[in-house]
Amino acid sequence: MLQNIKSKRITAWIALIAVVCVMLFSVFFISQHADHECTGTECPICAVMEQCGNNIKNIGTIIVAIVVAFFLCVSSQKSVQFVFAVCPDYSLISQKIRMNN
Repeated sequence: MLQNIKSKRITAWIALIAVVCVMLFSVFFISQHADHECTGTECPICAVMEQCGNNIKNIGTIIVAIVVAFFLCVSSQKSVQFVFAVCPDYSLISQKIRMNN
């Protein structure tokens, strides 16, 4: 079980590093080739720059979605805890009702 948790953490860290590297290298490539001399409609540098721009947009969208999901999970957990704290547990034992009248 502990081995499984460690492997999941390692996989998560590798994925995080890969995403950060893709984003940084995309920004670096765009900044280096921003003023290149385009060869026409099928310019390979323009195609790569377009793909890098799409990577940055998609990663930004994913980050926003992850943050929103995180806050929804936290807020729903807090509201459930609030409901259980405010609403008392009504049971026959807690109210001490005799059943053999």
